[in-house]
Amino acid sequence: RWLTFGCPWWLTFTCPLTGVRNDGLGFEIPYVYSKQAYNYLPDYIALVDDGHGEDNLLNLIVEIKGQRDDKYRVKADTARRQWVPAVNNDGRWGRWAFIEITNMKEAREILADIITNRQNVGAV
Repeated sequence: RWLTFGCPWWLTFTCPLTGVRNDGLGFEIPYVYSKQAYNYLPDYIALVDDGHGEDNLLNLIVEIKGQRDDKYRVKADTARRQWVPAVNNDGRWGRWAFIEITNMKEAREILADIITNRQNVGAV
């Protein structure tokens, strides 16, 4: 189910950038909103060579979102500030990061910054 992203701007990078749409994979991030438990299903999971070598690829959770409501902000904050640091601290599942793309015109620049390791993806 791994494939090169179908979006043309994802295909222009010179580093390995492959991923899968998180559709039917069962990849969920638990979060709490208004005192009720939910599961968040991010849009994509990408494998990115961000300069740490082929044996240490970055697992990048990519969320493409036009409008951000309060519930979405809680989901994204949970992924960014709790789930990613917890999984990275554990260390058994590789390196993980989370990004939101809210403006498709900026997507190429955001991904280029991550690939060249100029951006702190835990805080994007």
